Parts: sequence; C-alpha cells; structure tokens
Amino acid sequence: MRGDTEKLSFKQRQILEREEQILNVARRMFAEKGFYGTNLNDVAAEVGIARGTIYLHFPTKEQLLAAIIRKADEQLMARLSGVIKPQDDPLTKLEKIFRQYLQTCHEYEDLIRVMSHELRRAVGSRLYEEKGNKSVTVLVENTINEAKAKGLVDPEIDTTIASRAFFSVVTVETFKEAREDKNLSVEKIIESALKIYFQGIASRRE
Repeated sequence: MRGDTEKLSFKQRQILEREEQILNVARRMFAEKGFYGTNLNDVAAEVGIARGTIYLHFPTKEQLLAAIIRKADEQLMARLSGVIKPQDDPLTKLEKIFRQYLQTCHEYEDLIRVMSHELRRAVGSRLYEEKGNKSVTVLVENTINEAKAKGLVDPEIDTTIASRAFFSVVTVETFKEAREDKNLSVEKIIESALKIYFQGIASRRE
C-alpha cells in the first residue's frame, strides 16, 4: 500500500490526503449528529476548505456517506483476513468474524455507528445496495450457508434473518452501555454475545 502511494504524484497524494480529511471529519459528524443533522458547511470549516471543494471529491452528501461505509467495511475485512484461516470450519469462522466485529465496535465506535445505522436509516436501502460495500455481510451470509450445508446450522433458519441477527446481538449503544454503566470488560461482553447468538439464552436441560 505504501509503495503504491509513493508512486503517486504530489498532486495525487494531496487529493488523497484531502479526501481522507473529509472522510474522517464527516464520519465523526454523521455519528454524532446523524445524516440530516450534519451540515457540510461545518465539515468544510473543520477541514479548512470551501464547501464546494467537498463536492469535487464527493458529488453528493449521500456519496460521501457511502464512501465512509465502504471504508469502514474495508477496514473490518482487512482485520478479518488476518485471523480467518482456510482450514477453519464455518462456525469457527463465524465466531472469529463476531469477535472482530465486536472488538471493532469497541475500538472504532463512531465508524461502526455510521456503518451500522446511518446509511440505511438516512438515505434508504437502495443507496446502500448500490453504493455500500457489503462484503462483511456477504461473508457472514456465505459462511452461514456453508455451515448449513455441513449440518452445523439448522437448514430451516433463514440466512438473511440469521445474518441480520448476527450484527444486532450487540449494537454500538449496547456495547457502550455495558462498558460504562455495567462496567463489563470487553471480553465479557463478547463472550456473552457469543453465547446468545450460538447457544441462545435458555438454560441447558439434561
């Protein structure tokens, strides 16, 4: 990645750096104020550019938000590529994805908040389908289907519902509340969420 950047001209590097600044500021504001509550004049002012300059990089506010979603997805996928092994069985893969997702919720709260909520809520699922990179969602759905094929997951369970539940067991808000109000450790939250998703909440009966 660094080698690719070094091959760019000074002007190209400036453009990429400016886009990175815009994305970082907009990401935080979208997370704090929501899509409609964020004013691009404020984004431009904090970056130190004119509002019109934002449109040179991102023609619409929706495309700016979609770019943030794609970047969030790419960062999570990069983390997953470092922990998932080819020999892992489907349930092991799902557990690793789950752990990395929740760990990312903890480390990058604003990024995950935008990734999880703002795009679909603010501009609708159509833009998400067209602009958002859904590679993490696709990975989860494919892994669930793989687990079904191997008899590790009930084949009667709908894959889409199982995938949505996967990302909904612990939201950013729930994670934050558990950490701040309940004083639970990150590992305790992750372990509890894993048990809920993979085992359910009912006590095991002999």
